[in-house]
Amino acid sequence: MVKFNEGALNHSKVRTEIENGRNFIENTEGKWDAIFVDIPEPSEELPELSRLFSWEFFRLLKDWSLVNR
Repeated sequence: MVKFNEGALNHSKVRTEIENGRNFIENTEGKWDAIFVDIPEPSEELPELSRLFSWEFFRLLKDWSLVNR
């Protein structure tokens, strides 16, 4: 991936958070220029991922972005 993206994630302005996206949005006070969410589809082994495939989660992202402009 580093060759593909030419090391873009190593830039000093990039901060990578690896955690539950919903928990992060609900608990962060930081400001972000962009949020990229990369999540696997829910499965029988991980049904809790369905919380990230909901209108509510994407509404949280939208509301958070409007407040933190």
